[in-house]
Amino acid sequence: HTMGQSVTISYVKCHDRPIGEIFENAESQIEAAFESHAAHASLKPLYDPAGERLRTSLAKQGHLFIYFKVQSKRAKMMPTFEPLHPRFGARVTDFDLRGDLDDETFAALRQGFAEYSVLVFPDQPLSDEEHIAFSRRLGPLEATKVGSYGAGTPLVILSNVGEDGKVVPDAHKLNLVHKANSLWHSDSSFKPVAALASMLSAKTVPPEGGETEYASMIAAWEDLPESTKAKIENRIAVHHFATSRNNTDKRLMTKAEYNELPPVEHPMVREIPETGKRALYVGSHAGAIIGMPDEDAQPLIAELIEFATRPENVYTHKWSENDAVLWDNRAVVHRGRPFARDKHARVMIRTTIAGAGSTDIVEAA
Repeated sequence: HTMGQSVTISYVKCHDRPIGEIFENAESQIEAAFESHAAHASLKPLYDPAGERLRTSLAKQGHLFIYFKVQSKRAKMMPTFEPLHPRFGARVTDFDLRGDLDDETFAALRQGFAEYSVLVFPDQPLSDEEHIAFSRRLGPLEATKVGSYGAGTPLVILSNVGEDGKVVPDAHKLNLVHKANSLWHSDSSFKPVAALASMLSAKTVPPEGGETEYASMIAAWEDLPESTKAKIENRIAVHHFATSRNNTDKRLMTKAEYNELPPVEHPMVREIPETGKRALYVGSHAGAIIGMPDEDAQPLIAELIEFATRPENVYTHKWSENDAVLWDNRAVVHRGRPFARDKHARVMIRTTIAGAGSTDIVEAA
């Protein structure tokens, strides 16, 4: 059996006893067995007219199959947060993203998300449908942008495996996308309404490399010298998808992407409403600052990214298959790390939770 997810089938001998008595006796015996193994459970017979007739018939022959739904009776399983870094990030244990989360449990998870910015969920073999369903609890999902694997759907497919099932050459576009994602960035900062969060699920991971690094932009803002804070406090940066792609390989940006993803403006300092904390907001998509010459703006952006991503401000996640990681795009930047892209497969599936007011979403079915 699996607690709360499958059915236990029990075989019981009987001697012309009333079927209700047999069920009651079987329930008490099996429940006692569960309790003796410290697995507190309730047993609920699954009745239906056809099944009831079948059970009665079997009982008359001196045997009875009883089908029970196993339902957890333990105290509500609330998420446990184990810090991964002194200033942000936590591993969430004793938690199943596929479960039916009540409002209280989900509220505790949402509070942990606000507090830690990055949540790691080990051993979560999510189907695409389960991944989408959990993500939608956080908010509407962005439509994957034009030019990406998964365009128009809620899923971003990050893979270096071609249609023939083989790893593509290093110069292939799928690998160049990973190379571009190796720059520090916040997902969808190139959209008019930037993303709230992202959730990445690991399907296939390389034996070495391919980690994801996260840097806290809340910690970065707190640590900035006051003179630098004053310099950028009310500044607006220009974010453009082409900025990061052209810095990687000018062939990456398609005409459709140029047409559909024009430059957008975002404040360089954001406030996180749930906590009142402030976060630096720059990354590889930012290439200019309104009212500042490019020769001054671009070095400043680079300087801010370098400061924010100092080693002591970074959590590195080494992936295992079926890991899921949820992060706050308002509060962290991230990047993928290199691996042998032409030798080993790396397949990851991402959902992107839209920011408040975004119209670039996929409606729930």
